[in-house]
Amino acid sequence: QGHVDKDRTAENVRSLLRVNITDVRIEAEILAKAQNSRKRYTLSLDLFDEVVPEASSWVVEFRKAAGSMQMSRGAEIPELHFEVRKRWPSIHQWPRLTVSDNGEKLFAWSEAPVEPKELERLLLSEAQSSTPLTCEAAGSVYCSSSSSCVASCSSCKDFAELHTSGRRCVCSLEQGLAEVTVEASTEDPLQAEFMDEDLQPRLIGGQFRWRHHPALLLPEAFALCWAKLRAGATGTVAQESWKSAELLAAPLVAFSRQLADPEPSIMVRHGT
Repeated sequence: QGHVDKDRTAENVRSLLRVNITDVRIEAEILAKAQNSRKRYTLSLDLFDEVVPEASSWVVEFRKAAGSMQMSRGAEIPELHFEVRKRWPSIHQWPRLTVSDNGEKLFAWSEAPVEPKELERLLLSEAQSSTPLTCEAAGSVYCSSSSSCVASCSSCKDFAELHTSGRRCVCSLEQGLAEVTVEASTEDPLQAEFMDEDLQPRLIGGQFRWRHHPALLLPEAFALCWAKLRAGATGTVAQESWKSAELLAAPLVAFSRQLADPEPSIMVRHGT
């Protein structure tokens, strides 16, 4: 019926939409006019694996109408797009979007906001077979050392404790980060950087960044504390001092939940 104001339509759709993204589910609902009545449309997807709600988003985009929907030249229809960040990113692709295998097929999105080489590598990788959510649906728990479902964590090598979510087996944080400590002392050191962007004397502020490591996905959150080594502490003594009770009691500078970010960071508020 002529030209459609996309901006106004998008604003109207967003005002009617109710979207909720949790760590295990995507829900959307809209009450819209259909012919001479109003109908409620709902979407509920139980995801194949856990995601990070804080790092996930949705947006209303437009696509050119085709076939019987093309009422006029250049007609476009709104689409709801989701972008979710995986809580446990890996080289293995998801074989489907939802926890239940309904025979659905996934197709590569040519406009995906990732590097072409990264997308190609993911598409050629072996599909993930089990996740904490598929195991939970089957009445079992997920063992990451074998990437499979087990009856109990007692049969999961190196991960003998049950996570509080009841979905997966975990090890102690100290045990999990031991791998990082070993690598940091050899040829693959951990790295972090901070540039003070606060120009006020005796105050700091800016982004604290560190190099990603798969083992660093284990923590649920990160805390940045202000501390200093004891005078004269070097080598092994210096390393052990970071584990002391003195550090645990050090002032908290900044805090961030686990976002599974390939470029992790914590923002130190200006004026700190």
